Amino acid sequence: MKKILVSVCSLLLVVGMSGCMDQQNKQQSQEQQQKQQQREKENKANERAMLSYLRDKYKREFTSIQYTPAKRGFNDGFNENILIAKSGDGIRVNVKEKLVHKGQFYDNFLNYYVSNKIKDAVDYSGIKNLQAAKTFVTLNMESNYENLKHLESQGFKLSQEMVIKWYSIIAISGEPNEEVLKQLYNVYDKSISSGFGNYPVFIVAFGGDKSKAAKYVNNFLLYGPEDWESFDDKVKAVLTITDEKISFEKFKNQLIQIGG
Repeated sequence: MKKILVSVCSLLLVVGMSGCMDQQNKQQSQEQQQKQQQREKENKANERAMLSYLRDKYKREFTSIQYTPAKRGFNDGFNENILIAKSGDGIRVNVKEKLVHKGQFYDNFLNYYVSNKIKDAVDYSGIKNLQAAKTFVTLNMESNYENLKHLESQGFKLSQEMVIKWYSIIAISGEPNEEVLKQLYNVYDKSISSGFGNYPVFIVAFGGDKSKAAKYVNNFLLYGPEDWESFDDKVKAVLTITDEKISFEKFKNQLIQIGG
């Protein structure tokens, strides 16, 4: 009889503990769900705030493309919330907010605005197996050209003193053979002759994923700080030139095979 009572008591104890654990897990799940819902609500509010910031600053409409909240964790004060948006005429912009400076937004719309104005300055059409290519400039923030009205004026002309860097960003689907390298060198040479040769950054990736190539190229001013081969692990080779003027032989020697 004692054995039976002990067994029954043990069973009741196990069932009770199991019930308590189930209840605790359910409560934790509900709390996590509530936190997630609250976080999503905060993200939506912050996304709207960033769009309002752009509209107020540039007096034009913007629509959201993608909002990426900052990663949360230990000592993450300088992680950033990021909004990718575009203006009514399709010009892209990135808005950022450091977690440590809540409500303080900054953006790169003027860089994208000027980059769009000079989008035809470099002709990439003669490159074989071209996936995507764009020209970007970053403006000298110590100049007097941080005024959108000035940049919008009919008499506006980009000058060398306005530019910090001039970027040519190119994605190729095929191999870096002699033919395509000569085509790329021709584009590089003409780009240098544009009058902004003191500040060139010429980056080419070969063999990467098509969709990732388009993403990286079209928003280089956001993704550029990350190495292309880290952004896309299918990239087979990368060519990076930051010299004002080099020979074709030296140009070819800058090619780096990835994983080889």
